[in-house]
Amino acid sequence: MSGKPQFDDDAVINSAMDVFWRHGYSASSIDQLATAMGLSRSSLYKRFRDKDGLFEEVLSTYVERVVRRMNSVRGDTKRQQLEALLHEFLPREGRAARPAGCMLARSCAEMVDLPPAGQSVARRGLTRQRAVLDGILREAVANRELASTADIDGLAWHYLGVLHAIMNLPQAGATISELRRVIELAMLAWPFPERHPD
Repeated sequence: MSGKPQFDDDAVINSAMDVFWRHGYSASSIDQLATAMGLSRSSLYKRFRDKDGLFEEVLSTYVERVVRRMNSVRGDTKRQQLEALLHEFLPREGRAARPAGCMLARSCAEMVDLPPAGQSVARRGLTRQRAVLDGILREAVANRELASTADIDGLAWHYLGVLHAIMNLPQAGATISELRRVIELAMLAWPFPERHPD
C-alpha cells in the first residue's frame, strides 16, 4: 500500500485542531489527541512525528484559514473593507460549532510553553494577520482615503488588537451589540486626510 496513511488527513487535522483550540497546547495530551483523531499513537507519531509536529501543522493550517478569510473580505472603500473584516469575525448564530475564541491568540497567550517551531508559527501567524491590515491601510493612503501622515504601523497593531478582542471577549461575556460598539469606536482611530478648500 506504499506506506501512505489510511485516513483522511484533513479530518484528523481538524479533530486535533478542535482539541488544541479548546484546551491549548500544554493541556492537550497525546492520548486525548489520538482519541479525537481516531488514530493509534503509533499512527499519530508516524504521520506527525510527535505532539510538537502535530501542533505545528495544526496551527499552520489554522493560520492559513484565518488569513484566507481576512483576505476574502471586500468593501467599496478601504475603510469599509477594514470595518467589514472586523465584523466578519464577530460570533454568529447558526455557524457550525467550533471552539470559542481564536486559536492563534490562545497560542500566543501560552507562547512560553510552546515548542520553538510552534512559537515560530504563532509569530508568523500574527505577522501575516498584521500584514493584511497593513496592506489595507497602505492602499487607503494611496487612494487618499487615509491621511498620508497616518501611523500605519501603529494602526495595524491597533486593528489587530481589536480583531483579537472581538474574537475572544465573547468568552468573557461581551455581547454582539457591545462588540459592534467596540468596532464602531475602533474605527474612530481612522485618520481621514485633511480637506483643503478649493
